[in-house]
Amino acid sequence: FQLFNQEYEIKVRTIQGGATQPWGDWCSVFTPNVAPPEIIDGCSNTFEYLAYEYITCTDVSAISYNWRLRIGSTVVGIINTGTNQIRIADFLDGGNQPLYDYNTTYNISAQADIGGTWTAYGSACNVSTAAEPHTEVQFECGNTLNMLNQPIIFFAIYNATDYEYEVTDLTGDD
Repeated sequence: FQLFNQEYEIKVRTIQGGATQPWGDWCSVFTPNVAPPEIIDGCSNTFEYLAYEYITCTDVSAISYNWRLRIGSTVVGIINTGTNQIRIADFLDGGNQPLYDYNTTYNISAQADIGGTWTAYGSACNVSTAAEPHTEVQFECGNTLNMLNQPIIFFAIYNATDYEYEVTDLTGDD
C-alpha cells in the first residue's frame, strides 16, 4: 500500500543455490509529492441557483474526486464525482433528498484518486447558500419566441412543490 509524499526504505538480498545471502544496504526512495486539489472557483460565493452554479478545484488528472461538505467540523455529505466540479445541489442523500439547506455557510474541500491512491483533502473554503430560494427565467429573456406554445424554462428549486407564474402584457392589447 503506497501513499503520496512518503519516504520508503528498501533493501535487497539474493538466494544463490539455495543459500540466502546477507541483506544489502538500505536505500531511501520517495513517492511523488502530489498536492491535493485546491478549490479555485466558488470560494466565498453565495449560491442562489444551487443546481446551476459550480465549485471547481484544480484538475490534477484524477480518476475521481471526493468532495466533503461540512458545517464547522461536522460532515454534512461526501460526494464522489468524475470531474473537478460540483454543485451544492449534488449533495443528496440516498433518497435524493438535499443534504444542504438555505441561509447556511458551509466549508468544502476535495481529494483526488490518482492511479488508485487518494491524496489528502485540499484546503477547505467557505461557500454560502442564499437566505431564500428563488428562481427566474433561464434562457428566453429578451428573445422572440419561435411559437406560442414554446416552453419557458426557469431555474428549478429543489424541494419546491409548486411554481407560480406572473405574466404581464406590456403592449396593453390583451
